Amino acid sequence: KQKVQKKYRVNPKDKDLQKLDAEIAEADALLTGSSTNEVVYAKTINLFKTQLDEVRERIYGEVPVAKEIHERIASEFDKQMSTALKSNSLTEIKVAAEKFTHFETLAETQGESANYLDFGADKPLDRDAFREALEGKVKELVSVNIMRVLSDLPEDVTLRRVESAIQRYVRLAEKGLGLSSREESMNLVIETLKKEEKRLRGEEGGIGKALLTSRLISKLEVGPAVVTVSPEVPVVRASTTPLSRSAMSPKASPAVHPAPPASAPPAERPTIPKRRREMPSETGSFTLEQTSGLIIGDMVMWKDRYTGENKWNEERRIESFSPGDGGKVFAHFSEAVEEGKRGTGVRVDILTKKKEVAVTDESVLETTTSIPEGRHEKLTRAETLKLFAYQDAEIPAQEKKEGLRNVTTLEHISDFAGVLETLTEKIGLKALQEKAETMIQDLKKVLDKVGVNPSPYSISKSWALWDIASNEYFVQNPKKNEGRTSASVLTNSTKERECVDAQIGREVYDAYIHNRLNVPAFLPKVDAKNRGDVDRLLKTEPTEDRTLSFKSLIRLGELVRGEVVSEAPKAESPKPPIRVTEDMRTKKPVEVPESKKAEEEPAPENKIEKLSVSEKIGKAFVEFCKGKQGFVHSDFEKELKKTVPEATVQPMFRPTGAHEFYFTNQRETSSMQYWRITVGSENFVVPTPVSGERFEGNKGFQSSGGRIPPPNKLTHLMPAKVRMNGQRWEIEEEGSFDKPGSGKETLTSVDVKNTPDTGVQEEDKRLTPSRKIGNAFVEFCKGQKGDEFNKSVLEEKLKESFPSIDLSVKTIFRSTGADDDHDIYFTDARESSPHRYWLVTIGSAHYLLPYPKARNKFEGTEGLTGV
Repeated sequence: KQKVQKKYRVNPKDKDLQKLDAEIAEADALLTGSSTNEVVYAKTINLFKTQLDEVRERIYGEVPVAKEIHERIASEFDKQMSTALKSNSLTEIKVAAEKFTHFETLAETQGESANYLDFGADKPLDRDAFREALEGKVKELVSVNIMRVLSDLPEDVTLRRVESAIQRYVRLAEKGLGLSSREESMNLVIETLKKEEKRLRGEEGGIGKALLTSRLISKLEVGPAVVTVSPEVPVVRASTTPLSRSAMSPKASPAVHPAPPASAPPAERPTIPKRRREMPSETGSFTLEQTSGLIIGDMVMWKDRYTGENKWNEERRIESFSPGDGGKVFAHFSEAVEEGKRGTGVRVDILTKKKEVAVTDESVLETTTSIPEGRHEKLTRAETLKLFAYQDAEIPAQEKKEGLRNVTTLEHISDFAGVLETLTEKIGLKALQEKAETMIQDLKKVLDKVGVNPSPYSISKSWALWDIASNEYFVQNPKKNEGRTSASVLTNSTKERECVDAQIGREVYDAYIHNRLNVPAFLPKVDAKNRGDVDRLLKTEPTEDRTLSFKSLIRLGELVRGEVVSEAPKAESPKPPIRVTEDMRTKKPVEVPESKKAEEEPAPENKIEKLSVSEKIGKAFVEFCKGKQGFVHSDFEKELKKTVPEATVQPMFRPTGAHEFYFTNQRETSSMQYWRITVGSENFVVPTPVSGERFEGNKGFQSSGGRIPPPNKLTHLMPAKVRMNGQRWEIEEEGSFDKPGSGKETLTSVDVKNTPDTGVQEEDKRLTPSRKIGNAFVEFCKGQKGDEFNKSVLEEKLKESFPSIDLSVKTIFRSTGADDDHDIYFTDARESSPHRYWLVTIGSAHYLLPYPKARNKFEGTEGLTGV
């Protein structure tokens, strides 16, 4: 009773009350229930019957305590709900609504005794009225916030900007706003947008935003549309996709195949500018014209680049906007071009039926003269779209439908589809599919080498046909390729391999970010010289489309392939001049090429080119330290740029008082300076030379036996590699003062002040740190008089053996919970009757010594043998 009253006296919670109720019910059941042993213990039970009844009555007497808790919870809830109704935070209202629903559920499942809304409240709660008040507040806030957001947008706003502005309210609606179902919440947002659209139409200068709001309402109301082709008049309806992150932020990059369904690796999408050409159709020929515009319901709006004005025509329907008789509109939602001017909005392609007979565009293949001529089958547009949409992949039928729907929404699809149709007429679909199969086999060969299973999308011919068509298009329109090199996949093996490498990179990166790539097993199968770059690319942050840039994908594929891709065959090297020498054994003249010595001993600059970035930095640092007394990081940067032009050098600092090992960009109290070298996305660290005799600090660098050479005697250095973690730089790979493969025992992660070599005996040099500590401890114990052993004396003794290394000795304790030899561990804090030990710390290495309790006895020897 006392514990319950004390525990729940202040700010009781509903879970506490439930626990109390359960405890009271359990006690009551135990006290009043019948027992099978009642006969045996009848006398005892009768003896204490009166006392037990009294106990039971006292427990029932605690019910007012429970009632008091109910009352407090009810009052607290009333206060929270009142505060929420007065606030202007939609999130706060949503939380209140969820809590209200939770309490209602409790009331229904546990009865009125658990109805915290009514029981003991100041006044009974009218639930219907309260729910109505909450819903009214939600509607008010949604309306006010959407109106404010739309009012704050500029007049020349784009559809994408409008979508982004109200995205938060769409997401809240999708979660039900805490009160209603998703459908009811979405209807609330849509109805609010409709009211705002009507209001904007009546405002001066608001018609543009009203049109965009109307378009947005259509996207929320209508599901994805499907491309339809009428046998009489071709009509391609614009796809209207639900509002989503992907719909709001399309990416653009040339000559990359269309994105497969959501479950497959997404692809970057090219931006195709305005063009005018003949567009073949299964029912005749149609002239394709384009203008910058936006279809909004039955209105059209576009932006004049030079005046900055939004232009629209509300009177004319889409059909009348299309020139010619029977024309229909094919809209792409992206940036558009009007009469050669860059504009903002949605490109509108107008298909106008021509009266004359269709004539194919013979200029499409002007530069691909090596492709054999000949008439072949002619594809319909629907058949062409299927070739691009992964319909041959081994994927579920629903994903195939999504793939077809996705490909029809791409703004460049009409251009690339037209090219593929023309290619099919000239060389045949079979020839194109054979080329695609060759590219797929190349991809599978490379992925098999590194142990990566290709996805069904990479085995499909769609990506290869897409690359073939897109590159053929850019061969004919090089100015639209934004300065990139245009070449035909059908006639240029380098371009073909580039496309395959991009797909390899896409497969590997997608496997990595979706945790399907076993990196420890994968990297060893990559060429050793490429592993570092492959690992760096895999760790690169993905784009919004969850992939890498097209250039990075190509590079990743090249590195995984492990072959150097050449743009053109290398010119034959001229034969070296011949000189005549004499064979020392036969004394006969022998012709020797002048270049022989150069081949045997590469020039210094060639040696440097073959070094890794780390080796170049280390070599430059060693040369920089020779013969100097003053050291400035900017001077080192100038020297380093001779071999690593993109390198920058900045000071960084290691706090010496911190328990953890890290670096910061700003100097703190008691810190040591280091130099950080940045090369691209990689960062390296070297110790800062204070003079020719010592470094300021060198923790994070290995050295044989713990001895650090002074800067002016440095012969080798491998910089440490660091990475940023929050506001700190942390060691990723330790550096070294030793030459690779020296085979000497090293003491890692020591931080010391360097001094010149003091001429330690050769025997001492060969001792390991453990042996040195042991010898010093033996001498220390022998030299002590009496039974007092001071660890500070031992510390000074050890520093004689390690003159240039930071060293400390502290007392630690063996835990009393360690009862046998298999459970030995130590703590910093003393427990009851523990054994003391000494812990010797050198850098990051730790060594254990027994604590001498007297001249003839150690306090403990667990963990040591033969003592």
